[in-house]
Amino acid sequence: RMPVKRLKLTLSAPPPDEDLDDDREPDEAGAAREGEFDLRDCVITNVHAPMWVTPTGHVYLESFSNVYRQASDFLVAIAEPVCRPQYVHEYKITDSSLCTAASIGLATESIITKLQQLSKLEVHPDVLTLIREATGKYGKVKLVLQRQRYFLDCARSRDKLPTLLRDEVVKRAIVRRDADAAARAAEANALGAGALASSGADMLMIEDLENITGAGADAAVAEDDLADADTSIEVDGNQISVLKKRCQEIGLPVLEEYAHRSDSDTPNIKMGLRGTERLRNYQEKALQRMFGNGRARSGIIVLPCGSGKTLVGIAAANTVKKPVLVLCTSAVSVQQWRKEFLRWTDLDPRRVSVFTSSNKDLWVNDPRAKPVSAAAAAANSALGGAAAANALPARLHITLQPGALEHSESIPDCDLHLWEDGEEPVDGRIKEGGVLVTTFHMIGFRGSRGKESGAVMRAISSRDWGLLLLDEVHVAPAATFRRVVEVVRAHAKLGLTATLVREDDKIDDLGYLIGPKLYEANWLDLQNAGAIATVKCQDVWCPMTAEFYAEYLRQPSNAKRLLLYALNPTKMRNCEILMRSHEARGDKIIIFSDNILALTTYARRFNRLMIHGKTPDRERQEVLARFREDHSVRTIFLSAVGDTSIDIPEASVIIQVNSHFGARRQEAQRLGRILRAKKGAVPGVVNAWFYTLISRDTAEMFYSAKRQQFLIDQGYDFEVIDKLDSLADETLLAGLTMDSKEAQLELLRTVLCATDDDGQVEPPADDEDAKAIGLLGGVRRTIKLANALSGGDADFYRESNNNGDGNYYYYSLRKTI
Repeated sequence: RMPVKRLKLTLSAPPPDEDLDDDREPDEAGAAREGEFDLRDCVITNVHAPMWVTPTGHVYLESFSNVYRQASDFLVAIAEPVCRPQYVHEYKITDSSLCTAASIGLATESIITKLQQLSKLEVHPDVLTLIREATGKYGKVKLVLQRQRYFLDCARSRDKLPTLLRDEVVKRAIVRRDADAAARAAEANALGAGALASSGADMLMIEDLENITGAGADAAVAEDDLADADTSIEVDGNQISVLKKRCQEIGLPVLEEYAHRSDSDTPNIKMGLRGTERLRNYQEKALQRMFGNGRARSGIIVLPCGSGKTLVGIAAANTVKKPVLVLCTSAVSVQQWRKEFLRWTDLDPRRVSVFTSSNKDLWVNDPRAKPVSAAAAAANSALGGAAAANALPARLHITLQPGALEHSESIPDCDLHLWEDGEEPVDGRIKEGGVLVTTFHMIGFRGSRGKESGAVMRAISSRDWGLLLLDEVHVAPAATFRRVVEVVRAHAKLGLTATLVREDDKIDDLGYLIGPKLYEANWLDLQNAGAIATVKCQDVWCPMTAEFYAEYLRQPSNAKRLLLYALNPTKMRNCEILMRSHEARGDKIIIFSDNILALTTYARRFNRLMIHGKTPDRERQEVLARFREDHSVRTIFLSAVGDTSIDIPEASVIIQVNSHFGARRQEAQRLGRILRAKKGAVPGVVNAWFYTLISRDTAEMFYSAKRQQFLIDQGYDFEVIDKLDSLADETLLAGLTMDSKEAQLELLRTVLCATDDDGQVEPPADDEDAKAIGLLGGVRRTIKLANALSGGDADFYRESNNNGDGNYYYYSLRKTI
């Protein structure tokens, strides 16, 4: 089994003449002692308490305690999970985690009291000081959006306003709209130590986490008009991220919460949840953290794949009941979100629109917008000429296709709105709203846009959104997507992810881009409760054949070495054994390979379906449909495009033959493809399998250990299988593809004839993780052999016709004879 982190308590000091570890360097020994503490000076005040709180802020929780559930909920609210194996969980109390606790309404003394009650030891004064300082500074500054204008409000602590006005970054972002702004700033600067301080009464006191409700009295109080308030300053909406980061640096983290029930400026949505299925306990807890005081707090919710993140986002949208903008990572995910909104809510389908490169649904208030459908065009022409234009309805629902407005004038910005359905604007506000689902790419694109996309973008940026939902929020810090938060003006932001981890140093940026982490579920607790599948993780070690390993040792090219251990004949043989075994059981199997040459080689030799980055969307949908519905199709091969945004609840087996080097997030995302709860499953009984095939004595072993660290921290164990043949039945070993020496040598010749370009992995689009670990450069020269130019690599080109139907046609480069 792979090693997991364990708690080490130093019961006695080593003798003065002995080192802690003679075989380690001094710096290594010091690193090993970090997080340990000496029990000799500790006073155990409560033997039956479930937690050990160290002076450094590390907390160790006994999962076998009778009060584990209550203690776990409390620790998730105030500390960061470090490692959560089966019996003892490790957490770390940090400045940011305590700010998160304050953001969900936990009071300082309430945190200290509960920590002392649940700790075996007397809580160290340094920890108490950290709690008081971190929670005391949160909530002093509040960011408010009112009618397309942003304000920093210091009503809760007026003495902090001079600090903001003296900061150079804040001063550059201030918007001055009238002559009295300077006078108000001078008056604010005059505020000193005698100014009104926050009484603390505004901070919600929560004595029991289980009693959080969404019906706080604060919910009915409308936001004051901040334009004329002497405790607020208006700031540039394009610099919100910079301001929030700066406020965090100067010790004044910004509070973002939205009084959605009392907001009369933003249109409401007629929306309700349908069905009799109730939210699960952990989903309710996540929503309680967001709406605990009757207002919508901005932040991030972390739930495992397959545990219902989408439903949590839809329930949040239903609670806010204001216009919702959903951002996804791909067009496939866009369609899935729209489908789920229509499944779980009673929204009119016309009010759940999508905005992608091929589909732009909107409501247009302009008679010059011509309908593109044949039926609508015929009805329009029947009216005849100019009279027809004047007789068009005030609102016309159309689907704008590329080139649809080439023949018409530009639509004025003020006349383009979303989902108005015959409702006229009142006092500059729109009576009704809806849901728009799009991708990060569509909003964050910085190049020139077509008329249709430009019109939709103006409509998006010219209104206040009640809720911004960000699916797979860990991609938001990427340079490509950071602009999204500035373009979209939203009262509240909710990020959803299963893996709050990145290989670069940008994951902390989410704290000011989106908000603090509101809730994070324990994967093993959900598995034991039956909310997600019970997975058995196994590493299958595959020795390299003599010929392949000799070439591996002499190859100077890393790309060629990757091909050698990815196409190791022993690995291919073990893959076939596992595939045969689970197909005989009736399981649905997904086999992953990031290298396209390896993917196509495996799929063609085993005669199975495959999907990779060059597969057209239409073919992808057909292959996935066959995999879901056809019982004879048990196995499918996927590249990195299958890591996210593909919902295959029928799959129960994952086999990895090649991966994206040491990316921890990809390991967890792939595990998530089989985490959805299985019908009729018994909690605690294995009903899903996760295999990783690793070529022994190669760089792949190092990458595999790094990739698994995130899942190990979640409590998963990885069992190592050294000899798969000894565990397989003789019937599974008969007639394997790689049994003959001739087949192995033929495969070796294929690898040696491949180019270095063939040895590259297929990273997802805008993969910042790959850039962070040096796998992708800005420009890469592609080398192709002569057979590729004639279609030997199954390349294709895309062609669109000019008749305005928006369809694309894909043609293979291979000649048809």
